[in-house]
Amino acid sequence: MAGRKIWLGAAVLGTFLALYVAYPYHTLHRIEAALEAGDQVALEELIDWPSLRDGLKDDLNTMTTQALAEHAGPGGDPQAALGMGVAAMFMPMLVERAVDTYVTPASIAALMRRQPAAEPSAEEGPGGEDWRFEVYRAYFAGPGRFRFEFSNPDDPRPEPAIGVLALQGVTWRLT
Repeated sequence: MAGRKIWLGAAVLGTFLALYVAYPYHTLHRIEAALEAGDQVALEELIDWPSLRDGLKDDLNTMTTQALAEHAGPGGDPQAALGMGVAAMFMPMLVERAVDTYVTPASIAALMRRQPAAEPSAEEGPGGEDWRFEVYRAYFAGPGRFRFEFSNPDDPRPEPAIGVLALQGVTWRLT
């Protein structure tokens, strides 16, 4: 009798563990399907929008600050340095406003519904934007964090982007 309880407990634990490991992969698939369909309701459910916007603001502010510093150079023109200083003061405000305005479930869903076909037609030409992405690495970064690296598969020099799913309650959400 005790042996059955141990096996039953091990089976329940094994099933729970398998579901726990599979769940973030299933969430990634649901996010991809929601993006492809432009499903605003699913995007609202699967993505922690305030956290995503904060992360994007931080990343964009860092990138613009680095770009301004590289552009200014070590012994640059004083007028150029003044221009860079003014740009550095206003850039965070512009980034914040742009991210708050455009990184919403409605705007992302609308953008995805307007994406071009994988093969551009003769009218579109080869310059159409392709918003597809492919996850090429995914792993647990802790018990409640799941990281994935992705890029556009058609990009000749793909720069990997990193996404993070966080376990919020019993649901994995993109943060």
